[in-house]
Amino acid sequence: MGGFDESLIRLEDTDYCFRVQRAGQPLSFAPGAVVHIRDRPGFSTFFMRSVLWSRDAALLYKRYANGATLDRPWRNHLYAWRSVLLDAWRIRRREDFLAWTWRFGCQVGVLIGTVVHRSPPVPL
Repeated sequence: MGGFDESLIRLEDTDYCFRVQRAGQPLSFAPGAVVHIRDRPGFSTFFMRSVLWSRDAALLYKRYANGATLDRPWRNHLYAWRSVLLDAWRIRRREDFLAWTWRFGCQVGVLIGTVVHRSPPVPL
């Protein structure tokens, strides 16, 4: 399969899985697999990771959609924004704030990915 696409900064593992499946190879769960993620602590790092991850989801959509279209992508994107913004009032604890921050960052990233990769908004 050629390994990870080194031109991708994020979602290279997802890209690899898509290529494996397109080649007709099944994917399977490996219960003993260990993944190490090195991450800088802090709110801004967490937020930016969600933005960049979701931004690059649009690139994978362009690569692998094969002409498939999304059903009402802009309407669904606006509904997702509405949901995230309305959920802000439910934040009570730090964990709630982090979960909301991830969702908010994803919506920002989808919007950026739409512009950068010239793709419709991809649902996450």
